[in-house]
Amino acid sequence: MNGIDFKTLRPHLIALGVFIALSAAYFAPELQGKRLLQSDIVNFKGMSKEIKDYRENTGEEPYWTNSMFGGMPAYQISVRHAQPILRSLDTVFKLGVKQGMGTLFLYLIGFYILMVSLKVDPLLGILGSVAYAFSSYFFIILEAGHTSKAYAIGYAPMVIAGFVLLFVHRRYLWGTVITALAFGLQLFSNHPQITYYTGILILCLGIFFLVDAIRQGALNHLAKASLLFIAACAIGFGMNASRYLSTLEYSEFTIRGPSELSEAASDNNTSGLDKDYATAWSYGIGESWTLLVPEFKGGASGAIGNDKSALEAVSRANRQTISRGVDRYWGDQPFTSGPVYAGAVVILLALLGLIMAKGPMRWGLLVATVLGLMLAWGKNFMPLTDFFLENVPAYNKFRAVSMTLVIVELALPILAVLGLHSLLKEEDSSKKLKMLYASAGGLALVLLLMYITPGTFTDFYKTGEEVNLAQQLEGAGYNANQVDRLMTDIVAARSSIFKADVLRSLLLILLGSAVLWTLIKDKLKTRYALIILGVIILADMWSVNRRYLDEDAFQSKRRTENAIQATPADQQILQDPDPYFRVYNTTRRLDQDGITSYYHKSIGGYHGAKLRRYQDLIERQLATGNTEVIDMLNTKYVIQQTQDGQVRAIRNPGALGNAWFVNELIVVEDADAEMVELDSFDASSEAVMDKRFTDRVGNTSWTVDSTATISLEVYEPNFLRFDFQSSTDAFVVFSDIYYQPGWTSTLDGQEKEHVRVNYVLRGMEVPAGEHTIEFSFEPPVIKKGNTINLASTIILVLLLGFGLFKTFRSKEEVPIDS
Repeated sequence: MNGIDFKTLRPHLIALGVFIALSAAYFAPELQGKRLLQSDIVNFKGMSKEIKDYRENTGEEPYWTNSMFGGMPAYQISVRHAQPILRSLDTVFKLGVKQGMGTLFLYLIGFYILMVSLKVDPLLGILGSVAYAFSSYFFIILEAGHTSKAYAIGYAPMVIAGFVLLFVHRRYLWGTVITALAFGLQLFSNHPQITYYTGILILCLGIFFLVDAIRQGALNHLAKASLLFIAACAIGFGMNASRYLSTLEYSEFTIRGPSELSEAASDNNTSGLDKDYATAWSYGIGESWTLLVPEFKGGASGAIGNDKSALEAVSRANRQTISRGVDRYWGDQPFTSGPVYAGAVVILLALLGLIMAKGPMRWGLLVATVLGLMLAWGKNFMPLTDFFLENVPAYNKFRAVSMTLVIVELALPILAVLGLHSLLKEEDSSKKLKMLYASAGGLALVLLLMYITPGTFTDFYKTGEEVNLAQQLEGAGYNANQVDRLMTDIVAARSSIFKADVLRSLLLILLGSAVLWTLIKDKLKTRYALIILGVIILADMWSVNRRYLDEDAFQSKRRTENAIQATPADQQILQDPDPYFRVYNTTRRLDQDGITSYYHKSIGGYHGAKLRRYQDLIERQLATGNTEVIDMLNTKYVIQQTQDGQVRAIRNPGALGNAWFVNELIVVEDADAEMVELDSFDASSEAVMDKRFTDRVGNTSWTVDSTATISLEVYEPNFLRFDFQSSTDAFVVFSDIYYQPGWTSTLDGQEKEHVRVNYVLRGMEVPAGEHTIEFSFEPPVIKKGNTINLASTIILVLLLGFGLFKTFRSKEEVPIDS
């Protein structure tokens, strides 16, 4: 094939080698068999255990699990969709490794593909890839176990690469193929929030390309590129249709949608998440300086005592108190595992990009950077946040608004590369020096002011912290002078942390500027200058990342695989041969507990998209200890800490079982009345039903046959079979969660609709006699989605095949350099 030879491939092969080496070096413990002990992955193992076991035992997907929150769809927990091509390509892009090494390689290669599409020097592409991949947040999320987020971040630059091929280079066929493939892989990573933010960046770019097209008279090209980009995204979505159509269907019934309780309505509500919940993790406006100075607000939450150099600034009398009792982080977030640091030299180069780069791309990147930063402020900048939460489609479905800084972390390295690329292309040395002096001088001046007058930029306290600490100290017997001295020492310790990193960033700016000065003055060859800059950026960001993810974060494979150990209470419950009952673990927070689900079917759980009605039940009933509600969920065991300090499993004699008969059906007007009735009803003899279901029930009262029985004969996560026997008509309440889309019920093989009772459970009126009742979860949306998955995959394969055929036939160059 013309244009493809070893000489052309060599720089890209070198880049691959560098990326593999860097990934292996940083995550060297993984080569020794160690693994990261990631808290979210541990929770994931708990919440997905029942799904995984069913898959391994049957080879099928259950799509439902009863292990969390009484029962919920498995769509956003652990479902393997029919996507063999995407799964295989995803494995290739991660070197076949799902651990940190594979993820870092994905970060690097994803951005490098973007660099290739921008037609920059391969060495500059490697530098940009390092700048992007080593952004601190990308490592911090790995330590926490936010792997789907990390994968989506890795594919984001590839989506931008498809955009560049279409809109900049007019490579319509290959741009479409790469966009579809990249977008499909990002969606495959299953983190819609990152995909949404990628879309915001692309929209910002698109606006300025539109302005440029109008000015250049190139609207035909823009229209064609836009239609192809949309079509490519549709193909990428189509390849993930089963995943996202089911999620879209499910989202309406989750906490990402509104509550039916009118008393919950307030100015805090949106059509998605409540504002307080969505903005709980908001980046401080001043905290934004962490992009330039990593520990501008102290870094990660934790005791100051972990930093010996900071304690040297504290008087001996207060060292012990401050060492153990004062947080080194004083930012606006509740707590943090570390800052978002983009790199001092990267920001220097990005400023050069804003000044020197040409074309619409720099303006789009600038607007995206500013917008991403301002959205991250969340509750600290509510006019903008309110507008987006209330008016921008789907924005209110996502929490942790600080995550919009991902947009900034993608835009800044691109600007940095554009800045260096423009610097290398510019022939006027005096102009280049002026630009360098302006960029470096401005940053250096700001950093120098930070160092000299730190109080101008931060007050070294969290909001309200100073008052609270003073009250605590006074309550502990400290006099006014002691309180003042301790407060002074806290500021001194935090100021020491602050000034150390300010000085560090200042030196990096000066060092990077010196390299650029020697390059401009022709005292250093371009190749060596880029290598040195790359090494400086790598050393800078590598060392910062080591503060939050180092060798100590790795544990033996045995320990990580067996992170959830059965307690004596668990072992006690596991002796019960009953296949289906629930457990209430009072030693853990009800809505932050994925661990209990590893061994039991829990009434608690850990998930950001639990059913809205169940969340209402937690807040209004379970949190208040309503025993009738606990009993109706078939809570057979309660794990609790006894007075002697032991954690034990206590048998709940009131548990009502998998199904039971009631005498009376209380029909109410709406969700509000339904919830109120739960406050005082008798779950063993009464059921509460919304009047919307009255057409499915003939009576509201029944005389229960004393000899009547109903028993669970077959249990699977997605299938239940009950045997019923009664000499009279009866109404049965099932302890299973009501979810209409996908659950079907039959009576003796004939469809028989069930109703929602007790706010979250299922109920059914059953005629006298002997019957078999079955519940099956076979969501039609999955079948529909799988068909679209297949069709879209075929379309992409045909496009790829056509592209290769056309390339061979015309002897065009495959867009490895376009």
